[in-house]
Amino acid sequence: MKNAGAVHLMDDSESAKNLRTVELLARDLVRSGADRKSLVIAVGGGVVGDVAGFVAASYLRGVGLIHAPTTVVAQVDSSIGGKTGVNLPEGKNLVGAFYPPKLFFPIPTCCVLLPEREFRGGLAEIIKHAVIADAKMFAYLEKNMEKVGRRDRTAIAYLIPRNVAIKARVVARTNANRDCAKS
Repeated sequence: MKNAGAVHLMDDSESAKNLRTVELLARDLVRSGADRKSLVIAVGGGVVGDVAGFVAASYLRGVGLIHAPTTVVAQVDSSIGGKTGVNLPEGKNLVGAFYPPKLFFPIPTCCVLLPEREFRGGLAEIIKHAVIADAKMFAYLEKNMEKVGRRDRTAIAYLIPRNVAIKARVVARTNANRDCAKS
């Protein structure tokens, strides 16, 4: 690869989650000399993960992908399942692929920097996981909600890995069901 470590920036708003952004990023990869051994490293929230994942899945028919999610929702949900995609004017996520990352590095310390609304959206996902799949985590939330609401680093560090494990189990079951349906 000609330009190892090249950084390609994108708008992380929902309006940029489209084929135009995919084309711009893919063309940047071509210009920087990216080859089949290249890695796409997605650092950001769900939009960045969705777009970068789709670019990685489609560029040269697939290059390595690493997710470094920075939002709560991306850390506990969207960057784990391997669902990538972009929107068309006709609807959300109409073009995409299932393309799991080779590595996943959540960055829990970023949670303390999020706007309140975004943090609470991620917290809702955590609560949903606890209600559905982890009574012990739900009890932890009941006991420590004040700490969680203050974004206590110890509380966040406890919750993120538990949620990752829950989401990974759901994805594994979904993938197994999808593989059975193909047979």
